[in-house]
Amino acid sequence: MEKIYRCLIIAFWLFNSGFASTVSSASAVSITDEKFRNDVLLFARSIAQSYFSGVPVSHTEALVLDGNWTVSVTPYLRGEAIGTGTGKSHMLHQAVENAVRDLISVPGRTHPSEKDLKDARFMISFSRSG
Repeated sequence: MEKIYRCLIIAFWLFNSGFASTVSSASAVSITDEKFRNDVLLFARSIAQSYFSGVPVSHTEALVLDGNWTVSVTPYLRGEAIGTGTGKSHMLHQAVENAVRDLISVPGRTHPSEKDLKDARFMISFSRSG
């Protein structure tokens, strides 16, 4: 009985937190989907590489999701966080871009190097309100 209760609490939390799914104007998109997760990760890495190389980056249509997004990007190198960037926007792709730019270019703090970012594992968390 306790297991069922825990599962219900987790399911209720996932549903109410917006983690289980998000709705765009056209269709429902699962943000727990592996392809979607990989698209977000690849886009974040591309933005970081673009900062150092100057090569422009385009986003996929999967990241054009409307909402009040808050995104946090934290790269880890050998198990240690090497920085954190936060971004907000009404579009998911712009919030991801803002978070990566905050991570690598905001004045007044130490920024990860291009090599560190290339070797790092990224943790990206995002939420949507409204």
